[in-house]
Amino acid sequence: MLQSLKIKLWIFLTSDRIGGLIVKNFIKDGFIKTSAGLIKVGNLASKPISLLFWGLYEREDIYFIKKYLQPSVPAIEFGASLGVTTTQICKKVGTNTKVVSVEANPNLYANLLETKKKNNLFNLEIISAAVDYSGNDKIGFSVNESTLSSSKNPDDINTFVSAITLKDIVKKHLFTEYSLVCDIEGAEIELLLFEDSSEAILGCKTIIIELHETSFKNRAYTINELKNLFINKFSMNIIDQKATTFVFEKIKS
Repeated sequence: MLQSLKIKLWIFLTSDRIGGLIVKNFIKDGFIKTSAGLIKVGNLASKPISLLFWGLYEREDIYFIKKYLQPSVPAIEFGASLGVTTTQICKKVGTNTKVVSVEANPNLYANLLETKKKNNLFNLEIISAAVDYSGNDKIGFSVNESTLSSSKNPDDINTFVSAITLKDIVKKHLFTEYSLVCDIEGAEIELLLFEDSSEAILGCKTIIIELHETSFKNRAYTINELKNLFINKFSMNIIDQKATTFVFEKIKS
């Protein structure tokens, strides 16, 4: 009963009517304020921005970032989206610690750069690319009318984006240890199947990830299968979980 009431309340608070009446009044010069800084969202009070305003957007990820990311340990983020989790990561690890944030949707790149500039995040590097292990420099990508909706759906390709792997980032920055924050709508399966860099695998100390049921080459993968693949590949234990968002920590030898 209580859960049903919560869902109805969330639907009401994030409706176009409430967004138009309330949320848009808190967007100043295209930015909306969060606990970690100002986020460039434009001037439309869309549903994701309403979720952000009411503190419902990526709240499990943000909770875990605040609780489990280690200060002064570099962080890699796959799936920056609006930059909400990005600013939280930068705040937690500290201004002198490198953060590399990757976002595949090219429509979000300019806003992310403005968010970086507005918050003086000099330790942050933003990369416009998709996680991909095909070996190609560019891959076909699907970007929908909603600027937050994008995927590698081969049936709906309408643009091309650069490809990047975990190994590419670890090698470029010579990371010997790092944390990984990830929400890439099922594309984590390629990371699990094809990442072969011992430096990338051994150096990863903490993973905060929202897992998604997915398929790859006509093979379906459940949340439970993905969870076990992370445990085995990165030699980690699960230390916390909320719904489909997990926190993995390296097993101490």
